[in-house]
Parts: sequence; structure tokens; C-alpha cells
Amino acid sequence: MPQVNVAPSEWSYLVEVPSFVTSGTRGRVPILDMIPNNDRTGPLFPLMFALNMLVNSDEGSTYTLAEYTRWLNEAGFGRVETGEIGSHSPAIVATRD
Repeated sequence: MPQVNVAPSEWSYLVEVPSFVTSGTRGRVPILDMIPNNDRTGPLFPLMFALNMLVNSDEGSTYTLAEYTRWLNEAGFGRVETGEIGSHSPAIVATRD
């Protein structure tokens, strides 16, 4: 799967969502990424990764759950859920029924 962190925010969700799912068919999309909280005040590891992306790319960043949810809803995924995976960030699973 392409690395979304280096994509401009206007189209980054299109990189993350596989084309076979964006065609309007039913399906699920799993997303594993460095996800800061919605205020961008933590956790530390995703914030440090965002700083690294800022320093080493033109438009790189990390994206919040609220941003992913908005992008996925716009792409037709009505249900966006998270699950703890024992990491600094949860897994995101978006479903289009």
C-alpha cells in the first residue's frame, strides 16, 4: 500500500483507499498509520513522525482520526471504526455496505 504521509492533504486519502473499493462496491479498507489525537498534542511517536515528515518532505504530515473519517466518509464509507493493536496508534477499518 502506498505511504500516505508524503501526499498533500487534498488527495492523500485517495492514495490510501485502494481503487477497487473506491469504485462504489462494498468492502473494507484497513489503515495503519501514525495517528495523532485530534488536537495534535499526542501521542509522542506520531508527533515526532509528523515533525520528521515536515523536515524531510515538501508536504508530508500525519493525519488525525477526524481527518481520516472525513475523507473516508467522502469516499462513501459510512462506518469508520478503530481497534487497539498494542501500538501508539489504533488501526482504522472503514466499511462501505
